[in-house]
Amino acid sequence: MIRGLIILLFSIYSFAQNQEPQAVNNFVANETTPLIKRDSIRKEYRVYTQISNEFDFKAIFEWHFTETEDFRDLTLYVIDKSSKRAVDTILLNTSYWFFGILQEQDTTPYRTNVVSSFSTKVNIEGISYEHPADIVIADFNFDEKDDIAIANEISMSGERYIYYIQQANQQFVIDTFLTNRMEFFPEEINNKNRTLITRVHVGACCESVWEYKLNKKRTKWHRKNHKWIDYIQQKADEQ
Repeated sequence: MIRGLIILLFSIYSFAQNQEPQAVNNFVANETTPLIKRDSIRKEYRVYTQISNEFDFKAIFEWHFTETEDFRDLTLYVIDKSSKRAVDTILLNTSYWFFGILQEQDTTPYRTNVVSSFSTKVNIEGISYEHPADIVIADFNFDEKDDIAIANEISMSGERYIYYIQQANQQFVIDTFLTNRMEFFPEEINNKNRTLITRVHVGACCESVWEYKLNKKRTKWHRKNHKWIDYIQQKADEQ
């Protein structure tokens, strides 16, 4: 009997060793999410005509995944509404998922609008500063021109963005201060004071609130104010 049990266990082990691994690409498969084979490219095309008064946008989202790589590419063509001419092309290679385009799971906690616009008031009602959209159009440097923020990374504190600022020739240049120092999407854009205010979750109990101000010549940003909000301490003080 013991000899038979040993033979059975060895047979099960040998069968398991010869099975192909079930590859899952950074998300949990379920009945509504078909598995896509590795060594593949998924490509989606979108045209956005209602998010800017100055430009239309043609976007190509690509998801590359192989046995050793897993990344996304975004190609964003910026087209002048008047001339119908492409004035710039933004290329982004990122690990960000672009939820709702390349990652279609209704159960994800980070499901966002794909695009939103503060210029044309598209998809901003009830918008969350933590997860506003994958691509956001707004005037971030207070010159009355449309700028672009594109999500590039996700964390428990929210998305981190790359900020592209429109120049006089309609080209878009990365603002290194907003991209590397501010990072998160602002809760408040104050044109009168030339300030951006971010509110970022830090752990389970706190938020970090920063105010960033642009000088009068609109050439230099600096951090103006900072404060911590400790919800646990606030609750204790209220008791």
